[in-house]
Parts: sequence; C-alpha cells; structure tokens
Amino acid sequence: MEACFKWDPCSDHSYCIVKHHDFGTAGIKPFRFCNHWMLQNNYKETIVASWGIVDRNGNMMNLSKKLYRANHVLKKFSKGIEDVKAKPFSKKYVKKALFRIHNTKSPGLDGFGSGFFKGLWGEIGEEISAAVLDFFQSGKLPSNLNETVISLIPEVKNPTDVKDYRPIACCNTLSISAFQRCYVLDSQRFCRA
Repeated sequence: MEACFKWDPCSDHSYCIVKHHDFGTAGIKPFRFCNHWMLQNNYKETIVASWGIVDRNGNMMNLSKKLYRANHVLKKFSKGIEDVKAKPFSKKYVKKALFRIHNTKSPGLDGFGSGFFKGLWGEIGEEISAAVLDFFQSGKLPSNLNETVISLIPEVKNPTDVKDYRPIACCNTLSISAFQRCYVLDSQRFCRA
C-alpha cells in the first residue's frame, strides 16, 4: 500500500491518493468550491442563471439539484483560472447559523463551503432558508446532502500505516453545519428563556 499527497491550488487541503497494489487507484477528484471564484466579474450572474431553473420537487431536493447545477457551472467557470423549543426556527436563525461558519471551512462531498452561500445570500438566501426550515418541518433530507467525506491527516512525517493518520469528517455545509448551529443557537435561546 502506498499514499501520495497532491496539493489543490484552490484549497489549503491536499488530496491523498492511496494505492493498494492489488486494487489500483479508485475514485475521482471531488468538486470543491474555491472562494476566489467570487472575485470573477460574472460570478453572481453565472450562478443565478443556473440557479433559476424551476423544479416541482420539495425544497431540499430542489436545493440539492441547484447545487449540483452550480457545481457544473463553477467547474466551467474555473477553467479560465486554474420560541422556546416549540417555536419553529426562523430565517434569521438559518442565516445567523450559516454566517458563523468560517468561509474556508472544509466542505463535504457537495464541495460548497459557507463562503459560497454567504457570497450569494442576497440572491439565494430566501431559498436556502426555506429549504433548511422545510427540513426541520418534514425531517426529509436527500441522501446526497447527508454524505460525509473522511479525510486522513498524517500525524507523522513519513506515514506508512493507517495508524499514522488522524481522520477528519467533512460534512456538507447545509446538511450538518448549518443545522447543528441552528440547534446550538436554539439551545442558547432556550437557556436564556
């Protein structure tokens, strides 16, 4: 077994390619939103154009599809750059929770960190809030938004064994981080009441 680390020019994270001599290399490079894309002249217009396609599914499924479309638009884009408890959550809580997440926090499989959502909040914030609030009402979450990437971080200079790595879980920004932070904010509100 051998491990090779490759640095991504868009991120402060590196990819690890693990080769098992019996099985070869598996998988493809996952999408990662790069915050510098927000500096492009037509960034908002490009995303809003791909975001505007209407679908008849539930809010979370629509949001999942829109993020999927934005993922593909941004890949093209980058080629030129190498209540106490009974009271329901409000849109204000969703925004506050999301905006507490650092812009460069490691994204999950969808590749979108909080910087993406913050940068477009004026254009897509209502829809993001509606989808998150819908989750709290229905309890339904598309499986692709509930996926987690486990990254192995080397603990020693020349790792040779699995025990030489520390695992880090990278959850999707919306499905876990925003929801957990909404609960934290709600718990703080509950404790003050």
